Amino acid sequence: MDDKVRNEINRFVRTKLRLALMLLLYNSIEMSQSELVSALGSSAASVSNILAKFGQFEHKLVKYRCSGKYRIYSLTDLGHEFMETTDEVRREEKPKSRANDSGRILLEAQKCIEDLKVEAEKQSSDENIVEWADLMDAAMIWRAIGGARTLDHASEEIVDRYLICVERLTLERCEDALSKALDILEEYLLKRKVERYLNLFEPFIDVINGLGQASKSLALCKLVMLAFSDPKAELPDNLLEKATLDRKWYGKLKKAAIEIKTCVSQLDEEIIYNYFSVLFLNQNALNYSLTQLVCAEREGKRCIETSD
Repeated sequence: MDDKVRNEINRFVRTKLRLALMLLLYNSIEMSQSELVSALGSSAASVSNILAKFGQFEHKLVKYRCSGKYRIYSLTDLGHEFMETTDEVRREEKPKSRANDSGRILLEAQKCIEDLKVEAEKQSSDENIVEWADLMDAAMIWRAIGGARTLDHASEEIVDRYLICVERLTLERCEDALSKALDILEEYLLKRKVERYLNLFEPFIDVINGLGQASKSLALCKLVMLAFSDPKAELPDNLLEKATLDRKWYGKLKKAAIEIKTCVSQLDEEIIYNYFSVLFLNQNALNYSLTQLVCAEREGKRCIETSD
C-alpha cells in the first residue's frame, strides 16, 4: 500500500464509528449488520449509513456476502492490510476471533428462538395456541424436502436468522457452540431435522477451505459443477488428485448436491443464489453457475411435463 492510498484511507476513517467498525471486523471472522449495531451501540440507521459510505469509498475496505435475506460483512484484503499497520490495532492485543465469533453467534441463535417465541404468542388466540416449535418445524419443510415457503414473513425471517447462525458454526467447525445452538431447540425431533439440514453442508467444508488456494481452486469448482450437473458422470482421477480429495468424499458431495437441488428447485432464482452464497463465500461465478444450472434443469422438466 503506497503512502497516497494510506493517507486517503486515514482521512476516510478519521471518524470514531468508522474506525470502530473496522476494528470489529478486523477482530472477527465476519459480522451481520445487526451484530454491528449491537457491538457499536449505535442505531441501525447510523450503521447502515456508515456501511453505505464504505460502499461508496474508492478504496474497497469492507465487503459483504448475502446469506438468505441478510448481508454478512468482513474486511477486504486491503482493509486487513490497512488495519495491520494502524496504531489503534497495534495498541490492542488481537483476541482469539474464532472463540469470540462463535460466542457471539451462539447469543444471536438464542435471541432468534426468543424472538420466535414472541412471534408465536402474537399469532396465538383463545381458540388457537401457536407453539414456536411448530413454526420452526413448518419453516424447515422446504429446506428438508423442497417445496414453497408457507409461513408468514416474520416467522420465516426469524428462522432464516437462526439457520444462518448454525450454518456459520457448521462451516467454521465450532462444534461446542453448534451443539449448544441445537440444544436451544429443546425438542429431539426438531433438533434432528435441523441436524439433517446441516449435514448437507459437511461435504462442502473441504471445498470451502480449498477454494482460496490457487492450485486447488479450479479443480474444486469443476468437481462441484460435476456433482450438481451430472452425478453419474465418470470422474477423472487427476481431478481428485489436483483437489487432494478422494472418491469417498466425492460420493458424499454428490449425495448432498442431489438433496440441495431438491430443496431449492422450487424457489425463486434470487433465493437459490443466496443459498449457494452461504456455502461459497466470495465465489460469485460458481454461485451464479450453480443457480443457472438449477433453474435450467427446472425449466427443462417443466417443458417435458408440458409436452407430455
